[in-house]
Amino acid sequence: MKDLGSLLILIIIVVGGLDILTIVAKKYKNKEK
Repeated sequence: MKDLGSLLILIIIVVGGLDILTIVAKKYKNKEK
C-alpha cells in the first residue's frame, strides 16, 4: 500500500511537470513571434 501511494504521487508529479513544461513551451513560442 505504501509503495502504491508513492507511485501515485510520483505519477502526479511527472504529469504535473509535463503540463508545466507544455505551458512554458507555449508561452516561449508566443514570445518568439
